Amino acid sequence: MILEILENGVFVADILIVLFLFVIFYKKVIKKQSSMIDDVFSFVKNYYFILAFLVVLIATLGSLYYSEILNYEVCVLCWYQRIFIYSQIVLFGIALWNKDRNVIKYSIGLSIVGLLIAIYHFFVQTFGTSFCGVNGGVDCAIREIMAYNYITFPIMAITIFVLMIILGLIKLEKV
Repeated sequence: MILEILENGVFVADILIVLFLFVIFYKKVIKKQSSMIDDVFSFVKNYYFILAFLVVLIATLGSLYYSEILNYEVCVLCWYQRIFIYSQIVLFGIALWNKDRNVIKYSIGLSIVGLLIAIYHFFVQTFGTSFCGVNGGVDCAIREIMAYNYITFPIMAITIFVLMIILGLIKLEKV
């Protein structure tokens, strides 16, 4: 049941990302305004710290569920991606406590690096070439899960990092 919730959550987040890209096209290219879009952006701006904290908390708990409850072994690239997700829990925990706005740029920076690793991991899985598993570790090219014919661990990480970047850009009013 938890597995389906996590996979469905990623699917819904991917839909939201596509909608966001459509909204950016609508606002920037077509140059149209919409009160509904403005309301959504206002909501994200007002509740950014809570939303961002929840995103990284759910991502962290989800990754721990896979490795600690379901006993999936974690490959090297997954560990690198986890570093850039887990560290954001500390950042947002402190930011919520201190009301520190500066965390937004740090989160975007961590998310960009994590995103690059996740994209590389996606290509490793897609094309099957990897340095992982050479010394007896888990092979990064193995797909442990496949939901909706596209959701794998790297796709989950890509979704989280892109979502964190989008939330940060909305809060900084860069979009």
